[in-house]
This record gives sequence, structure tokens and C-alpha cells, in this order.
Amino acid sequence: MKGPIPTPDPQHPLLPISFAEGYGSRIRKAVSLGGGGVFLIAWQTGYLSSLAEGGVSLSGAERLIGTSAGSVVAAILAAGGLRRAELQVRLLMAMEPVLGVIAPSPHLNATQQRARDLFMYAGSAEPDLIRAIGHAALAADTPGEGALRRSLALFLGRGRWSSPALHITAVDAYSGERAVFTKMSQVSTVAAAAASSSVPGVSPPQTLHGVRYMDGGVSGTGVHLDLVSGAGKVMVLTLSDGSTLVRGMLTYTRKSFRNELEELEKAGTKVLVRTPRTFDLEAIMDPSSVRIGYAMGQDQGRVDLPEVRKFWNGR
Repeated sequence: MKGPIPTPDPQHPLLPISFAEGYGSRIRKAVSLGGGGVFLIAWQTGYLSSLAEGGVSLSGAERLIGTSAGSVVAAILAAGGLRRAELQVRLLMAMEPVLGVIAPSPHLNATQQRARDLFMYAGSAEPDLIRAIGHAALAADTPGEGALRRSLALFLGRGRWSSPALHITAVDAYSGERAVFTKMSQVSTVAAAAASSSVPGVSPPQTLHGVRYMDGGVSGTGVHLDLVSGAGKVMVLTLSDGSTLVRGMLTYTRKSFRNELEELEKAGTKVLVRTPRTFDLEAIMDPSSVRIGYAMGQDQGRVDLPEVRKFWNGR
């Protein structure tokens, strides 16, 4: 199943979350970049920059999954067909002034706060709860859809979808179903990343082919590991693996990531997971967290380089 995952309608690519489908079959190497606000964009960039400086490239990845913040970094990596991934990552090394533009205003009105709080403190991924979050996001009085796209265009340029490896996740804000956008979907990477990054209450759901989509992380997973189930090896960069959580976070339970990981390993996939050493959930959209996240990512990347090289380049 190399190339984009086939869907009944590429323009409205709703795809059930399922490890049984083996969406990643026949893929040798894959990468999943999870969500976590501007903090995680900075951390992932710092981490990947250190790997690239050490000679470890992700150019062999045949599938690249991006969710929310991870969709921005994933689109940048894919822009060069993954062959020039390290150069694309370094373009973000001066990101802090720009991130101040895409970070949301800390002052939310009542309708925005309701949608945001429903998501931030959901603690589960029950379908009715996901739909309630989506309906609150649709009802929230937020800035126009174009604001987020214009900001992301500072990173992604015209947003040409140059690589079939890139898969960006989002959620139908009305039905609560997961969507996976690929090169076949006939949307720009800017539009897809904006949909994947539209945090309920913070940014408005984005309209793609007449359907409005919200953040890919609302679906109960921030990494969508089912999309690489059956792959040979997968590298995952995510905000949290759940091990340090004392309660549910967003629509994830403490065991959500562990359950996904177990299903992936059950399918025979080797997995390497890396997360920031620490983070403040309330500050992940604060531009002041960018410098901290970037420095942390760079340091962790340098420390992890030997292990990542062995994992990624080994058999």
C-alpha cells in the first residue's frame, strides 16, 4: 500500500480509525509527527535539525503522517520529496518571530472558550463527545478561516503537494469522523494543514470541498498510528506518550497512546517514540514557549542521535 491510502472519495477522505485494515502494509519506513501547538512545532524542528546535522535523514520514509502542529512540519519535510528534509527543517530555525503571528490571541470570547474547554478537558474520545466538540467549534465566534491559512503560508509557501508520502489528518467538525488528506485530495498543503491545526474555539473549522474540518487531534489520537500499521519501522515524535499524565488530556486517556503502540507492535511494526522532556499544556500555544521547545529539541536530538541512527538506518 505504497503511496496515498485509497479512499472512496479523495475529496472527502473520511477513513475509519482501524488497525485491522493494515493501512501501512508494504511500507518499509514511516514517520508520524503529532500535535502540540507552536511549542511542538519548535521542538520537532529542533529535534529533526539535530538529527540532520548528525547525518540522519528521513528521506527513506514512504509515509509521513502529520497531525495538527505536526502537519506543518510534515508538509515542510515532504516539500522536497523527503530527499532534502534537513534543509527544509533548517528553514524554520528562525521561526520564533513568525510563530508569534500564527499563535492565537489569549483573549477568547464565551463561545470560543466553550469549544476550547470541551476539547482541552474532554478526557475521552466518545463519538458523541467528539461531535459535541465539533458542533461547539462550528458555533464559536472565531476569526475568519483565511487568517490561519495566511499565517501557515509563511511556512509552506504556495502549498504544492509534491509528495505522495504526505498524509495530513483532520476531523469532520459535524460528523466527528476522521479524514486523511493526501496528494489525491486536490487541496493545498496549506489548506490541509490549516484544517489539521484548527483547534476548536481557537481557530474556525476549515472548509475543504464544501465540508468543514477541525484539528486532527480531536479524534482521540494525536499520532494516528493505524495509518502506519503493518509498516516495517515507524518513528514517532509526539507531545506525550501518556506515561506522565495523571488524568486524560484533550480527547486522550492515559492509555490511549499505549493502546495504539501495542496495536502497532502487534502488527509487527518496530517503533521508536520520542517526546519532549517536559511541557506545559496550558502554554503550548504561547510564542514564548518556542525558544524553550526549540532548544530542548536540539539537545534531545543530539543525545538521541546514535540510537535514532541505528534504528532508522539499520535493518
